[in-house]
Amino acid sequence: MARARQSNERSAQRFDVGVPISVDGKEGETQNLSSSGMLIESSSAPEIGARVDMTLQYLVNGQDFALHCRGEVVRVQRRGTGYTVAVRLQQPLFTEAELAFLS
Repeated sequence: MARARQSNERSAQRFDVGVPISVDGKEGETQNLSSSGMLIESSSAPEIGARVDMTLQYLVNGQDFALHCRGEVVRVQRRGTGYTVAVRLQQPLFTEAELAFLS
């Protein structure tokens, strides 16, 4: 019989990538990214369940890019003077191969 997936198991591979991000106009930085979500370091703590607008800013081959996305806050934890915020994306940003290229 198949075992039910535990809540702490991830559905997509995570990549440790620090990328500047804006979450509802507040600046932060990603700790990691996957095709289905991200973990963000932030000075503010959105409510769990909140829908957030995000803009990732990254550099590829010397060219700046901004990638806009939306997600839902699924976890917030206090960390030092700030917070780590886990966000589930409404739709995938990248394929796993594209994320591997960024890391």
